[in-house]
Amino acid sequence: MNKEIRSFAGRKEIWLICLAVLVLSLIIFFFPRGKTGDIIATVYYRSEEYTKINLTQAKDGTILKIQGDLPVILKVKNHCIRFVDAQCPDKTCEGYGYIGSPGAQAICLPAKVGIIINNTSGGVDMTSE
Repeated sequence: MNKEIRSFAGRKEIWLICLAVLVLSLIIFFFPRGKTGDIIATVYYRSEEYTKINLTQAKDGTILKIQGDLPVILKVKNHCIRFVDAQCPDKTCEGYGYIGSPGAQAICLPAKVGIIINNTSGGVDMTSE
């Protein structure tokens, strides 16, 4: 009797396993997960809600100008928002970059402007004086 015992997988099996791992990785990282609601950027000025922007539906390049004690300009891009230009002395708020994940925050204390990101299924509140 001729019994053949294989201790290692052949080349074809190794390639099939690699291909399966690659396909599963692509599915996990590139296919959208279940939607929990629209992403909303709530903009506050002097502890009061100034406006809300639906980042899920906002067009790239949307600009919001807040003419307060220290004017600021906010810009929407790729379903995210950021401080583009602030007339505050330190410009720390511009360093936050684009934010768009629920719970993310960006605040310009000198201008008394804040942004909080949440989705329509829940809310977060913020105060600044």
